Amino acid sequence: SWRCKCLNDDISIFQQCCAKVGVPVYKLYYDGACNPNPGPVGVGAVLISPTGEEIAFVSQRGADGTNNTAEYDALLAGLELALSHGVTELIALGDSKLVTMQARGDWDCNNEALYQRLMKVKEISGSFKQIHFEWIKREKNTRADELSKEALTRPLHEPVRAFQVKSNDVRKLEVKAFPGVGMAVSDGRHIFAIHFYPLSCSCGNGDACEHIKFLKKQVEQRGTKHVNN
Repeated sequence: SWRCKCLNDDISIFQQCCAKVGVPVYKLYYDGACNPNPGPVGVGAVLISPTGEEIAFVSQRGADGTNNTAEYDALLAGLELALSHGVTELIALGDSKLVTMQARGDWDCNNEALYQRLMKVKEISGSFKQIHFEWIKREKNTRADELSKEALTRPLHEPVRAFQVKSNDVRKLEVKAFPGVGMAVSDGRHIFAIHFYPLSCSCGNGDACEHIKFLKKQVEQRGTKHVNN
């Protein structure tokens, strides 16, 4: 498969390289908040389509940590969000130079808590065909910053909030039936299991889950009653 040879170069070079071969690139803006430091952590991330439209976002309260662990947790939440929407080419943008440079492999990581998170970032990054980490100034990361600070106001154990904003760029969905097991929805890259009692999806997006909505619509069109509100 095609691999870009300039993953650690300037972001504009990476985009030009992808454009030459017709590869659509998504952007992920992420940010972590910690108040006080160390103290409660909030993470925020927003996924942007190749045409500049906001697709979805995450705003989540985490356990106590530091500014740096919050930044890593925000990146991890954002990467999971991108994968759940079938993204294969991604630019991850954050205002933490430490996280950016460590994720790119340019800086060493000597802190155990950060190292564990860095290993998770590298593991998840392997699920993308192309991924580029870029540092940006704080004033260019206002949306993710707002989401991370908003997360600090939520209860600790409240689940991840990932909301679908626009679905034009999401891969075509298809219902999959597994006799004797259950139903699932595929986006062409991932298969998401649908559980009926209680109604939930393995993507973890709760009430905002596009897969459950799609399955409901398909069931209604076929005139069956297997999915309850």
